[in-house]
Amino acid sequence: MRVLGILSFCIFLVIGCSSPKEYKKPNILFITTDCQAWEDVPSISPFLEMPTLEKLMSEGVVFENHYSVAPISMPARYSIISGRYPHYHKMMNDGGNWLPENTPVLMEKLSEAGYKTAGIGKMHFKPWERKAGFDYRIVADGQGDGSSDTLKKDDYYLYLQKAGFSRWDYLKNSDSGEIPGLLDWPLNDTLNIDYYIGKETADLLHGNELKEKSPWFLWVSFNGPQHPWDAPAKATDKYKKANLPKARYLANELNEKPFDASYARYSFSKNIANLVDEDSRDQDEIYRQIRAGHYGKLTFIDQQLQKILDALKQRDDFENTILVFSSVQGALLGDHQIIQGGVSYKRASHVPMVIWWPDHFKRAEIKGFTSHVDIFPTFMELAGNLNTELLDGKSLIPVIERKKDADNKAFIEILDDYSVVTKNYKLGLYTPYREGELYDLKKDPNELKNVFNELAYQKVVDSLTTILFDFYPPLSQIMENRIDYPELKKTIELKQGDNFHGDNVPDLQGAGLKILVDLMLKKDATGPIVTYDIDNLHGFSLFSQNGQYCVGIRYWGNDMIYKLPEDISGKRIKMNIEIDRNGLLIFSSPSLSHKYKFQTKWPLPERPGKAECHSKMICAGISGDGWMKPYGNLNPTAEMDGVLYSCLVSKME
Repeated sequence: MRVLGILSFCIFLVIGCSSPKEYKKPNILFITTDCQAWEDVPSISPFLEMPTLEKLMSEGVVFENHYSVAPISMPARYSIISGRYPHYHKMMNDGGNWLPENTPVLMEKLSEAGYKTAGIGKMHFKPWERKAGFDYRIVADGQGDGSSDTLKKDDYYLYLQKAGFSRWDYLKNSDSGEIPGLLDWPLNDTLNIDYYIGKETADLLHGNELKEKSPWFLWVSFNGPQHPWDAPAKATDKYKKANLPKARYLANELNEKPFDASYARYSFSKNIANLVDEDSRDQDEIYRQIRAGHYGKLTFIDQQLQKILDALKQRDDFENTILVFSSVQGALLGDHQIIQGGVSYKRASHVPMVIWWPDHFKRAEIKGFTSHVDIFPTFMELAGNLNTELLDGKSLIPVIERKKDADNKAFIEILDDYSVVTKNYKLGLYTPYREGELYDLKKDPNELKNVFNELAYQKVVDSLTTILFDFYPPLSQIMENRIDYPELKKTIELKQGDNFHGDNVPDLQGAGLKILVDLMLKKDATGPIVTYDIDNLHGFSLFSQNGQYCVGIRYWGNDMIYKLPEDISGKRIKMNIEIDRNGLLIFSSPSLSHKYKFQTKWPLPERPGKAECHSKMICAGISGDGWMKPYGNLNPTAEMDGVLYSCLVSKME
């Protein structure tokens, strides 16, 4: 009977028949991690201790060029469950809404095909408790990275509560070490969110929930190895002093890349970027330690994977269960000086994909390109439903059976940017600015040198651009509507009460500064005059303190105050203040008895990447928006105690 069952399945795959008399639909166990790159597997990185995954890859079908079509958590998951690219579901970044109305949803379609569906772990839907077609859900939706995550009362919350803990009991330690988000798990191992997901999965497989006659689909979604990197010490210790692969980057690389690469560096993991930039001599060691924590989380997840596999093998329907392993997205871990994903570079977009069903599919390595949109149609073919014309992806079953070749390219869409990857090249077109990047993957497999604007590659750019336009025809018009990269301001005029942000504010990193002010302070006045801020880390402030003029310079969050020794409040004055690139601060005014000079730590640090990715603010006569830490002993709501007639702030090269 077993032989006949397998034969019937093979006949089904050949002729597409879905009659239950001829074919018993397989159970589908879908397991994903979050932030695991393709190179984070033992066959590529032999030092990585993941024996369970190593076994699956040694016996299964391995897709060597599998891509996350949108390497950010929510967009990637939405593409998996819809089988559609982001330009359809419009989820280009985290924080959006649910799928468009009438979109086929994987779990709903499997249910229609007779499957019982269950999900365990992090789904990152909107809202987080959405059933999304699952008959049964155990929600552990995010390990978290801040105090607000303690408010999420999912199943993991209840699990911790029963043990007398909350998410805050470990999150409060996240930034206690030298590197933000890197620490040994501070509680009992059994309270770790990925342990919980493995435990609940094993319990479900041992229990009666999936013991009905109908086939089942189970998606197990681990939270790791995403930040914070807090695996138990015994999983991480072997990597802490190991000679791990170095991060791949060039010193000025981000300056040659599009804006969104800089944005990715300073957004989610900005605290680590700040740590690296404050003393760049330590950056390789910082990246190495982060990678050690990352690999430790993978080892810990692999231990949970083994528990799941052990529970699966004890089931009567084990031989009729197909296991699929992938990762939602990768993470750069210092490549291109970026920590997380949110970009198309290979350590973020190129992820593992393994299909393991040893009694049915022979061990194979698929060299062609596949992606997350192919998962939905693959599962539907296994479920006996070949009606997948509404999906963008293609079933991988014919590829496994060698009836078709995998594709010769993959597409990536993220933050309204569009990329195509082939064997030899990767092209990216960016919005809203006229930016692009091209990498010659034969000469530059690490995507370090952008050759988009080099004349020798113009034909390659044109050819791949045509492929992108054919893939998504509206893209042609989108590219036409792009704008030139804005020219940075060098001078700004201010009047009392002004508060400017973003591109309206000059970038003063690495530059000198000149301020011309015409003002009158009340006698013994205290209050702000002009304040400039970058990321609430760096800046300057001209303010008065009991009638004394002061300049505050903020450098990596530390304030240095320089006080003018003359009291000239109570009368109108015109003053010139300059700080050159060597840090020499000069006060000069006809109202002063002479020029005053101070040696300071100016200029502000010049950081990698595009200046526009930094939050900049300048205001006159007020202490900012209230969120900014004031200089000196000013209150956040302080206002100027006098009149500002005019103010000109200029960047000096």
